[in-house]
Amino acid sequence: MKNLGMVLLLLLSASTAMLASTSTQEKDGLVALYNSTNGDDWTNSWNTDDGPCNDIEPWYGVTCNDQDEITELDLEDNNLVGTIPEGIENVINLVTLNLSKNSLSGSIPSSIGDGEGDGDLKKLESLNLSNNNLTGKIPKELGNLGELTLIQLDGNKLTGSIPIELGKLTKLKYLYLWVNQLTGSIPSEIGEIESLVNIDFSENNLVGVIPSKLGSLSELLELKLNNNMLTGVIPQEITNLTLENNTSLNLTTNCSLNSSNSDVQDFIVNNSAVDSYDPDFLATQGSCINITPMITYILN
Repeated sequence: MKNLGMVLLLLLSASTAMLASTSTQEKDGLVALYNSTNGDDWTNSWNTDDGPCNDIEPWYGVTCNDQDEITELDLEDNNLVGTIPEGIENVINLVTLNLSKNSLSGSIPSSIGDGEGDGDLKKLESLNLSNNNLTGKIPKELGNLGELTLIQLDGNKLTGSIPIELGKLTKLKYLYLWVNQLTGSIPSEIGEIESLVNIDFSENNLVGVIPSKLGSLSELLELKLNNNMLTGVIPQEITNLTLENNTSLNLTTNCSLNSSNSDVQDFIVNNSAVDSYDPDFLATQGSCINITPMITYILN
């Protein structure tokens, strides 16, 4: 009976270990990233022969829960050179993904949120791909990742427009897209994300007017739209915002933003660290080129 008890204990321990091991799918997703970003030359590399959650030498930047599911991947400033593979979608339990301050190129794979294939990152709350060399469009599929609270894509070379699908992210608090090459207008749908705390779209090529819906963002503490090509009257609704301090608003260096409304002018002064309202600080003073005739010529 004693020997039988020992056998049962060993079987129970083995089965528990099997249940707790990281799934092949998740490990394959990490290995795909390793291989596509020159993992052997990372500042801190992995021994891919072992499991990512092993007790002796867990993989650098990988955090696992009690079930050995991979919940965090933080490889900031780790000399990743290459592209983000489609296979990253297989790390299906990720809550935090931080690949910032590397040398990543290529596009952001739409598969992380398209719901097709074997997985996507539907549990993801924090996405930080800032300060890389990423190109292409911001995937509209990010709008399917309903747990996101942070999207940080600043400091890349992203092009195209801001996807209106981001307006579906009801938990999003921080939306950082500054220093890219984004074009098009600011989607009014952004004004429907009531949870937003910080918006920074500065240093892009955005055109058109500031959506009045932004004025309904009751949680917003910071709004940076400077160094774009925005035009038109600044909506009075913007005065409904309760910003954090006198540097929380930046609308400077656009094409022809303006307002004759004294409340709007006072709001700009109080939140932009300026002594008085001066229309010139909202404009590029002639450096915006009217591209309409050029577009008309090309289309014809």
